[in-house]
Amino acid sequence: MVIAGGGPAGLSLACLAGDLGLRVAVVDRQREDALAHPPPDGRDIALTHRSVRILDEIGVWGALSPKDIAPIRSARVKNADQPHLLCFDPEGAGREALGYLVSNQVLRRELYRAARQRASVELLAGETAGELQLGAWTASLALSSGKVLEAPLLVAADSRFFGAAAQGRNRCRHARLRLPLHRLPPAAREAA
Repeated sequence: MVIAGGGPAGLSLACLAGDLGLRVAVVDRQREDALAHPPPDGRDIALTHRSVRILDEIGVWGALSPKDIAPIRSARVKNADQPHLLCFDPEGAGREALGYLVSNQVLRRELYRAARQRASVELLAGETAGELQLGAWTASLALSSGKVLEAPLLVAADSRFFGAAAQGRNRCRHARLRLPLHRLPPAAREAA
């Protein structure tokens, strides 16, 4: 599997797929040191309970310091032209919070560490995704270094770094990228 984008979505998927026994290559244009030590960018990521379960499963949630986690106790949604608010609170769900906020910087750092700990995950930092070729059963992705990756599944996890996708073209044609189930470990076959 090739994942273009080493942000939270790409690295989470890489860890999950690696834990299923798949070999994963993650391509990101940022240098390795920027992935390992992301600078503060002022953004927070709102995590649902399902996201927290996934992060816990891959060993990231427990690595976060409690001071880095802010519970979302309520939310109000307003439609621009409507006077009424749609209000949410966790009481009816029997939970302490609707979800949680975590700094993008902290989450990216811990996901990088988790991905680095998996032998089945290869991080290709400082690479830009280039030309994409689609075959009947595989996708080939040329990188800025001249290296070409070929895999039965390619995921554009960050369109800002995935040239053609960033231009809004429908290049992946996901219907043609079929992962042969017979090549997956038994647990992954059952989930598919």
